[in-house]
Amino acid sequence: MRIQKYKSQLRTGSSPERITPLELLQLTSKLLMAHVNMLDNLNWMAKVGVLYDSKRKAAGLHGVLVNLLNNGRAADYGRKGCWLWLFGILTNITIDTINFSSAIKNQIVLTSEVDRLQVGQVCQCECHFGKSAEDLRCELNKTIEQRNKLVLNYVKNFCDLGIATTGVNITNLNKGVVGSLGCLTTLIGIWETWK
Repeated sequence: MRIQKYKSQLRTGSSPERITPLELLQLTSKLLMAHVNMLDNLNWMAKVGVLYDSKRKAAGLHGVLVNLLNNGRAADYGRKGCWLWLFGILTNITIDTINFSSAIKNQIVLTSEVDRLQVGQVCQCECHFGKSAEDLRCELNKTIEQRNKLVLNYVKNFCDLGIATTGVNITNLNKGVVGSLGCLTTLIGIWETWK
C-alpha cells in the first residue's frame, strides 16, 4: 500500500512521502515469514505423503511439478524453511531494536516534559507544543506499554533464534532446550493474544 501511495504521489506531482528503511525491513520480514509458512506446509505435506511420489517420471510442466513438489523433499523444505526463518528472526530483531530505541527516546523526552509541567500548564517544547500534562502522561503510558510489548518480542525472537540456529546446525541445543524455547514462545503468544 505504501509503495502504491508513493507511486501515485509521484504521478500526481505532489511531494511523495519516502518509504523508510524501517518499512522496507518490515516488508522483508513479512515476505520471509510467508515463505517460511509455505515451506513448513510443504514439509508437512511431504512427510505425510500428500505430494507427488518422488520416483514418478513425468515430462514437461508436470515433470517440473513432480521435481519441485514431491514427498522425498521433506528435508529440503525443512532446511530452507529454517534458513528463511533465521533471516526473518534477525530482521525482526533489527526492527524491534529500532522501535525500542525510538520508544526509549520518546519515554525520556516525555518524562522530562511531564516532570517540568505544573498542573494546568501546557507544554512549550517543539514536539509536544500545546499539550497538557495529562495528555503527556497518557502518551507516556502508551510509550511504556509499547516498550513492554517490544521486550516481549525480544524474548520471543531470541527463543526462536535458538530454535532456528539449531535447525540450521549453527548451534547444537538438545531437544529439551529447543522444546522449552518453543513452549516459552507459545506462552508469550498466548499471553499477548489473551491480553
